[in-house]
Amino acid sequence: MIWQNETDHAREILKEYVASCKVMQLSTISETGSPVVSNLWFHVHFSPDKLYFISRYTRERSGNIRRNPQVAGGIVSIPSSTGLGQAVRGVTFKGTARELGADAVHELEEFHKRWPDSRRMISPQKIATNGTAQRLYEISVDEWEIYDETIFPRQSCVIPGEHG
Repeated sequence: MIWQNETDHAREILKEYVASCKVMQLSTISETGSPVVSNLWFHVHFSPDKLYFISRYTRERSGNIRRNPQVAGGIVSIPSSTGLGQAVRGVTFKGTARELGADAVHELEEFHKRWPDSRRMISPQKIATNGTAQRLYEISVDEWEIYDETIFPRQSCVIPGEHG
């Protein structure tokens, strides 16, 4: 069990770590029940805990989310690889995903701040007029799990997602 001050410390580590990463792996469930893993650029927001990514609405992962919004994923960063045996740092998450509409102006603007080149692909106007196949997706994170063999050498650290 983690005491409150340990939870606060773990949450700060989580925020710093996830904010420093760029790509996440997202797992959705296909129509046949098979897992589908995608690598995606993402933006994170904390309190409430949300992950954002863009995807064409015609992609398999987008259809999977419309059918079954339950998702899981991972975020791993290896700043300099020394090879096998290197201490591992990573975060996994579980949550519920949904496609956002043209009214998600603030969320899309935050994504654009992190990824300025995305402005040419997607905007609220393009979504509203069907002028793009791109859509913004939001994952409400229910649970994070930190794997850090330096800070938490004996076990992973589970942190509940914050909802607002």
